[in-house]
Amino acid sequence: TVDQRDYLVNVGTSFLTNIKDYRGFSAKTGWQHSIAHAADLMLQLALNPKVNKAQLDKILVALASQLTANDQHSYIQGESKRIAMAVIYVFLREQYSADDFNLWLIKVVDPAPFNQWQDVYQSEQGLIKLHNTQSFLYALYATIKPSKNKVLTEMSTYLEQVIKATK
Repeated sequence: TVDQRDYLVNVGTSFLTNIKDYRGFSAKTGWQHSIAHAADLMLQLALNPKVNKAQLDKILVALASQLTANDQHSYIQGESKRIAMAVIYVFLREQYSADDFNLWLIKVVDPAPFNQWQDVYQSEQGLIKLHNTQSFLYALYATIKPSKNKVLTEMSTYLEQVIKATK
């Protein structure tokens, strides 16, 4: 129902936004991969044609909130690709223009709290932010660049620009 979808979007985005446990695979206990699994939920919600633009907006905010793992943990177990897939399918819903994607992308590649990307090389926090940001951008680019889909083709042009800016 409408109420159930709204509840799921609200609970799912709240959960994703508030994740502080960045564990992935443990040989002892198996997968404890909250980021990846929450991103998968966002992907499934994005695929649902009854999820509306306001709900998609919440999904994008939640995904963006974990792109850099709060600059505390370097993603190494496929998290960036899982987040990228959810982002792709939000934008494939065609509720947004290519310019909307560009504006969203510019926000997520902001080097803050650093003044510029060159400043990140002076701290572990900065290096984590750079690693996770680039990992996300590369996963996104590798997935959309080969596509002939018009929406993804437009997205790749903007993506190439921000990849250069984060080097």
